[in-house]
Amino acid sequence: MTMGFGEVDGRDSRAEILDPRELVGLKASVVSTIVDDEDDVAALQIGLVVGAFAVFTVWTDWTLRVERRADDEIPDYRWPADGYRRVPLLPDIPERGVEIVSVEVETDDSGARVGVRIEFPEQWISVRSFGGELALVVD
Repeated sequence: MTMGFGEVDGRDSRAEILDPRELVGLKASVVSTIVDDEDDVAALQIGLVVGAFAVFTVWTDWTLRVERRADDEIPDYRWPADGYRRVPLLPDIPERGVEIVSVEVETDDSGARVGVRIEFPEQWISVRSFGGELALVVD
């Protein structure tokens, strides 16, 4: 069974692994970082007009994990949740959203995903696992 991006699989309504290229052509309604108490970036969160969310974070094996989530909650592996907050990264998104034009995926020598570059009409956002930390660049 194929699900649309905004649909939730009844087996796990919280999160599932996502190929970030599935975001191409969808519209983002909000783009934020999730930061800890020291303002270190822990994740990139993209809210989509279709009602789902994509979360980019460095996983325990230092790869870049991308999840499709049905809610905008701080992921439970970021604990305690009150130690994190959202900071808008693209604050002037129109109500109808902004299209994700393209997505480039970077892999390491073993084929594991370590970076993603997301193109919006007027800017790029790059997220990458760098030494076990999330590196984020907006240009």
